[in-house]
Amino acid sequence: VNVELGSISGHKLEDADGSLGTTGDQTPVENWTITLYKDDNHDNIADPAEQVAQTTTDANGAYQFTGLLPGDYLIKEESQSGWTNVSPVQIDQDN
Repeated sequence: VNVELGSISGHKLEDADGSLGTTGDQTPVENWTITLYKDDNHDNIADPAEQVAQTTTDANGAYQFTGLLPGDYLIKEESQSGWTNVSPVQIDQDN
């Protein structure tokens, strides 16, 4: 049996004014920890036992996980004091 492996990628950006309605004010965030979990039990909870990989964002705020078997995955980013989420999570995935 053969299966095509997939990938999941995304970007971490800082929005200068905290408003998604304005454009041109987003800058990449480097060295932010991003963790990937395979949600085998389909509970939408990033259980430590389901952790698959971890990476940090590059100078462009980008991260990528490759070589992934088909399935449901969760992305969790590191929480840092002084930062507030202003948008829903958006994930680009070929999986």
